Amino acid sequence: NDAGACTLTANVLDTRPARSTDSMLIRHIKLDFKQIEAVGPVMDILKSTHRPRYGQTIFLNADVLPGPGVREHSSVTVQARRFIETCFRYIDSMPDEYATNFAFSLGYKADYRSGEPYNKQDVTLM
Repeated sequence: NDAGACTLTANVLDTRPARSTDSMLIRHIKLDFKQIEAVGPVMDILKSTHRPRYGQTIFLNADVLPGPGVREHSSVTVQARRFIETCFRYIDSMPDEYATNFAFSLGYKADYRSGEPYNKQDVTLM
């Protein structure tokens, strides 16, 4: 979706246990961003509707570097610096007790079908 068409609802962030026997269950959340334009709108929704439970981690995931199988012919749609800066801008505006509930999960855009391995340059760039 483009920036104007982000349609995440608060129900996605519902952390209630699935069954009454799971009353102590803490569900972590992974937000997997495929487009940089979605980060701001999703973080707005998160900021206005969700309060993490104690011990709950919200993983902010994006493929920020080209990896095996796509290095030569693909660009990443989520630029690392812009992604991290946008996320921190939102995290910094949240109450202090929620700021420690976030973790970055950065990865490579890759095509496993290529059979190509990761290389030293991949590691260095990350």
